[in-house]
Amino acid sequence: MKKIGMALCTLSASLLATGCFQDTKESEDPTLKVMFGSEQSFYRQYGDTFAAKFPDLDVEIVVPESSAWTNVKDYSRFVETERPDLLILNPSDYDFLASNKLLLDLSTLIKRSGFDLDPISPVVVTYLKSATNDGGLYGLTRSFTSNVLVYNKDLFERYGLAEPTGSMSWEQLYKLMDHFNRTALAGERVYGYEAPNNMHPFHFVQTIASSGGLSFVNVESRQVSLNTTGWRNAIQLVTDAISSGALGGKRAQEGARNYITEADLFAKGKAALKDGNFQTVSEWINNPPPFRWGITGAVAYKPSEEATASLFSSSEIFAISAKADHKENAWRVIQYLNSDELARSESGIRNGMLPARQDYAPEIAGHDVGMFYRIASPGPSVKRDPLFDFLDLPEAFTKVMASIILEEFDSVLDGKSTVEEALERMQLREQAALDAAVVEESK
Repeated sequence: MKKIGMALCTLSASLLATGCFQDTKESEDPTLKVMFGSEQSFYRQYGDTFAAKFPDLDVEIVVPESSAWTNVKDYSRFVETERPDLLILNPSDYDFLASNKLLLDLSTLIKRSGFDLDPISPVVVTYLKSATNDGGLYGLTRSFTSNVLVYNKDLFERYGLAEPTGSMSWEQLYKLMDHFNRTALAGERVYGYEAPNNMHPFHFVQTIASSGGLSFVNVESRQVSLNTTGWRNAIQLVTDAISSGALGGKRAQEGARNYITEADLFAKGKAALKDGNFQTVSEWINNPPPFRWGITGAVAYKPSEEATASLFSSSEIFAISAKADHKENAWRVIQYLNSDELARSESGIRNGMLPARQDYAPEIAGHDVGMFYRIASPGPSVKRDPLFDFLDLPEAFTKVMASIILEEFDSVLDGKSTVEEALERMQLREQAALDAAVVEESK
């Protein structure tokens, strides 16, 4: 157990330290058990804050064993057994714990303490509430990030295209990629989109499908759902883009392999579009590329005229265990870490994340930072990564699930199967593997 200070809050200190209002029970037991990935990392990130603002708290860091990060049963058991007061979570862990009723609904504490949610961006609150269907708020976060599309204004002008506005569909993006691929000016090779480097091609299919809320498996019914129109369209789009060269890369070899793309195509002025987050934009303010650039809405499964971002994420969602012994101590800390006071003091700091309190969003000349706060919600783009649900499936199935999909998709890229043939085999093989794993698990 690591103790951060022993002195109790004095009257004068209470004017400075948020939350020195604990009741008699708390005064007698200043314990705070925190669940975090590493004790060393916790003190590096939060040590100074705790020492300055919560010198009365006895802080104990509990770190889940390695198996808990990949096995939901071990993870749940750790939380229920250790009963941490304060949890600092990523979105997937937050969604899993909230949906399984292992976190405390903060609504009562928020109302009782008068904590004002209004200054916090609605998209943040919407995301945090989307973890369950009961309307509860099981965590708070002070920062987040989201994705937009960054585009090269000079290339759009040179190729006679209007600059993108609003959010485009995947079909529109791939059509744009094909236009740049087929149009060569003065012999230059320009791509429409910079794809992530060294990824298996199915990564692009999965990105399209996930944005539309498509999943491989219905976890509750144990039914595979691959042979559908949505998956078929996604696979066809990516297959066509790879065949034509519009994706801007090359296949390393036949069989299981990653898709190799030239590094930094966009920064070199050789790609018209790429995915970007606030960190990307921040870096270019200080080190601008050699061309004019802008930002527009992320690609959406169902696009809108208004430009919107996608893929809400946060590296620190603060929550309280449903069975915590020191809920009030944890709430004191959460209030401060999400307070206007702290947001104001950190408003000039750019760490690649955006403040949840939009009033403190940094201004970037010539660019609409507010776009990062306009995330299409509620919906799949704001919900958790569906892949996390697979941890609820039998381990014997999850071990073979990806290899079956990649084998069949590779057969399409190699020209050995049509999309329809590959999807039909995927469906049959995956369902057989899942059924066998369910039977084995029940023994």
